Amino acid sequence: MNIDALRFFLKLYELQNLSEAAVACGISPSTASRMLGKLREQFGDELFHRYAHGMTPSVRSHALYEPMLQLVSAYGKLFDTTTFDPNTVNRIFRVGAVDKAVTTFFAPAFADLFKDSPKLSIEFRHPGQSYNRDLIRGDLDMGIFPNLTPEAGFHTHVLCEETMVLVVSTSHPLVELQAMRPLENSDFAPYRLIKVAHDMQVGYDDKWSTAVTSIPHVGNGDAAVWTPYFMSVPALLDNSDFLAILPMHLARQLTQSHRLHILGRPEHAPIFLPTLLWHDRTHYDPASQWFRAKIISRCREFKNLSEIPIIPFLSFHLCILQKRQKLNSNCRITLCEASNSPPAFGLTKCSSTKPPIFQGFGSF
Repeated sequence: MNIDALRFFLKLYELQNLSEAAVACGISPSTASRMLGKLREQFGDELFHRYAHGMTPSVRSHALYEPMLQLVSAYGKLFDTTTFDPNTVNRIFRVGAVDKAVTTFFAPAFADLFKDSPKLSIEFRHPGQSYNRDLIRGDLDMGIFPNLTPEAGFHTHVLCEETMVLVVSTSHPLVELQAMRPLENSDFAPYRLIKVAHDMQVGYDDKWSTAVTSIPHVGNGDAAVWTPYFMSVPALLDNSDFLAILPMHLARQLTQSHRLHILGRPEHAPIFLPTLLWHDRTHYDPASQWFRAKIISRCREFKNLSEIPIIPFLSFHLCILQKRQKLNSNCRITLCEASNSPPAFGLTKCSSTKPPIFQGFGSF
């Protein structure tokens, strides 16, 4: 059994189709059939069972896949005497990500990526239900998904902590009201929501539903607009009285380039973990390792939730704010709790004649 037979086994395991595996390995279908026969004889197992649309791996094949992958990878490294140079990368990386993930996690790394590798190309694709198979087949090189538990043959890296925040236009009446007093539940009642919802089911929709229902009385849960695009929200909010719920890190980015204001984090907004996912197929590939490292490095700059003031929780500590090292000793920050229940939320103005240091979450 030679290294070509092992490579063929891996490709057949990943594609589960004899003809496609033969094409991927650059061999004829008859040669592929002979290789499979020799592999079956060598391991004393059927290895792959035929069915209507291809071939499914046996229990023995599942057990053999990981050791074979490591063996083939080690073999390649043994005879590869070149040193990886990003400047020589001339390939397309195919990444599964919704628009908010592109903006939040990849865009900040673009300058570094293309500076090091000017011939690099990146193709973003909207991930669907078959993202695992897309990664195995090579249709995707990596993807970003929330709260993933990796299956065998896959690798993950949690990029940051994420939650949802309530966002409005800077001209929204609630912005001025929040500057005067803490917001109360009844303040939200007149305003309807813009809701982002995907036709894919990889975790986002349930999170959004939880976040929406955690805000009492927001338009009585009535969505004025449904959109599948996170990046359409700033334009939809502009000069309107709508409210929207966006991922915190994306919202913080958008407030720098759009007329948006973050009112705060809904009281029971869930925390989830955007996760970079890739397959064994690219795990040891130097170019893929370099690309992933660039993304992961930029995500280290994101603040964890524990470092960011949370509204409406009135018990968050001033020491969190003091870590910003920007407090003026002549000004005071006052946290208020409304007399009614549940607690209202917001930051009040300083009692001095100076303007407040912070006006809600969006000013940080």
